[in-house]
Amino acid sequence: MKCLICNSDANIQVKSTKWVEMYCSGGCGNFRISTDLAKRLYSIKNGFDISNTRAWLVRARLEKPVPQISGYDYSVALLEKNNPEI
Repeated sequence: MKCLICNSDANIQVKSTKWVEMYCSGGCGNFRISTDLAKRLYSIKNGFDISNTRAWLVRARLEKPVPQISGYDYSVALLEKNNPEI
């Protein structure tokens, strides 16, 4: 599996109807992403601003050990700036 943020190798840790938890070996670490957003990202072949998202994950880990990325977080703060498809 590939990381939904940076496209590096990743492993799914936990999958539920609401969240997919994955671990990215390429530098993103452990995080959760909503299943709705994951499906959307698979259909468009990724769309995160990688450096911005990794910085966001570091800040989010101060509050929770496994940050959760929702569609709202993506649309407001993590969207790749030059990807008009989303």
